[in-house]
Order: sequence, then structure tokens, then C-alpha cells
Amino acid sequence: MAGEGFRPLRVAMIGTGYVGLTTGVALAYVGHEVVGVDKDPGKLRLLQQGRSPIHEHGLQELLAQTRARLRFTDQAAPAVADAEVIMIAVGTPPRTDGNADTTMVEEAAREVAEAMQDGRAYTVVVKSTVPIGTNRRVANVIHRVLRDRGNAAKVLIASNPEFLREGQALHNFLYPDRIVVG
Repeated sequence: MAGEGFRPLRVAMIGTGYVGLTTGVALAYVGHEVVGVDKDPGKLRLLQQGRSPIHEHGLQELLAQTRARLRFTDQAAPAVADAEVIMIAVGTPPRTDGNADTTMVEEAAREVAEAMQDGRAYTVVVKSTVPIGTNRRVANVIHRVLRDRGNAAKVLIASNPEFLREGQALHNFLYPDRIVVG
């Protein structure tokens, strides 16, 4: 699928729920090397067997086609250490007041920062559905962990909101009607 001059990126996808899995599979399909990281042992077992834990039109077929460029683990450290791009796609369930609970996003940011290698450059992309200001908190968490470790990794933070519709997520990713990156 990749064209001339295309250089595949090494991507760590933190979270393989609906958004993380479909995005990771689609990125592998277009030629990137993707490592999906998840803590759910049942989900990981299915993914490592090449079976999708969710129903999404075309996902099972693309999962099979991308096995050479896509793997899954419960260990963030090796996936992050080798990555150029780290995408955080973990859950943001609603709190009792209706606002998104970003605890898992901040935990993922901390785990990512602990695995970054000194002196390397990384781009961290927040793909989770989050309120305004979350990227600033993610950046603060990452920079604080790096500072505490004496780590001079260079980190850029970006946001890639998702507009994936259930049942059409792969199609929406591969043929988007809009792209927002900031």
C-alpha cells in the first residue's frame, strides 16, 4: 500500500480497545510497524492468535494481512523504547459528573515516559477522547517523569481526535471525510 519514498514508522499503540485496535491495524495495513500494548490478558491472547476481540467490518481480514507488521504485548517498555510515534488510545469513561475521567490517559503517559530512552526523540499522540487541556497535562506528566529520571528524551505532543464510527471505523480511517491533527 505504501508508495515510493514512504518510510514506515515504528508505532507503539497504548490501548487496543475499539479506537486503538482499528487505528493500529489500519496503520500496519498502510505499511507502518505497530506494537499494540494492552493489559487485558484475554484480549491479548485473542490478538496474539490473530483473532479480533471486537466486531468491525473488515478488521479480522486486515488483522490477518498485517501480521508481519503488527504484534501485541502487555509490556509497554520495549514497545515505547523502540517507537518513533507513541499513540495513547486508552479509555476515558465518564465520571459521575459526566466529564471524562482522564486517569488512564495520565497513567499511560507516566508509563510511556518511564520507558523512553535518554536522548531519543518521540512524538506522543493523544488519540483518546479527552477534554481540552488534557494534552497539557500529558506533557506535564511526561516531562516531570523524564526530569525526575534525568532523561533528556525530546518529546513532541500532538492530538489526533477520532471520528471513527462503529462498524465503519476502518473505512473512516482509510477514507476520512476530515483529518484533524494538532
